[in-house]
Amino acid sequence: MLEINKIYLKSEPSGEIGLGKITTAELSNIMELGKNNWGRKNYLKNFASESKRFLRFKGIFNTGLDGDIGNIGTIKLVKKKALTPEYAKTDNLIYFAFFKLSKASIEFDCKIRSSARFNSENLVEESVPICFPECVTDEVYGHLNCNVCIRYRYDGQLISGWEKTWVERESIEQFVLFYYSSSGAQLIARF
Repeated sequence: MLEINKIYLKSEPSGEIGLGKITTAELSNIMELGKNNWGRKNYLKNFASESKRFLRFKGIFNTGLDGDIGNIGTIKLVKKKALTPEYAKTDNLIYFAFFKLSKASIEFDCKIRSSARFNSENLVEESVPICFPECVTDEVYGHLNCNVCIRYRYDGQLISGWEKTWVERESIEQFVLFYYSSSGAQLIARF
C-alpha cells in the first residue's frame, strides 16, 4: 500500500530561462528594428519558440553541484543539456539568452510505501546547470549561478504532474544578446 506525501517548493528566482545561437543576419534584423523594443522582443520570442537552435527550460531553481542538497532533495545534474555557450576556435558566435524570472512555486504528490517514512535523500532534483558568462545578467536577479530543476524522482520513480501546479508571480521577459569566443564574452544589447 502507498501513502501520499505532499511536497511544496517555492524559490526565487525561478521561471523560464533559455539560450540560443543566432546568425549575423538575424542580429542585423533585430538591430534594424531600431527603438522598437516591442518588435525586437516579439522577434526574439517567436524565434525562441520555433527554433531548434534554442534550449529553453522552466522550473524551480536550486543551487549546488551534483550530489549536493537542493531545495529538498539531492541534485542530479543533467550536464548534456547545460545552458552554456560554446565557442568556435576562430569565429565569434552570437548568442541570445532569455529570462522570464520571478518567485515561483510547485506542488506534487510523492508516493511512498505505507511502512516507510518520507526521506528527502530519496528525492532527486534532476537539474540543468546555468553557466552564462558574467556579462549575461537578469535585470532583477543579476548573474545567475544556479540550476533549473526539470524533473523530480522519488526512489527512482519519475514524479509527474508538477508542471500543472506551476504558480509564478509577475515576471518580465528579458533578452540579452552577446558575442562568445575563446577570448571571452562581450555584451551586444539587452531588451
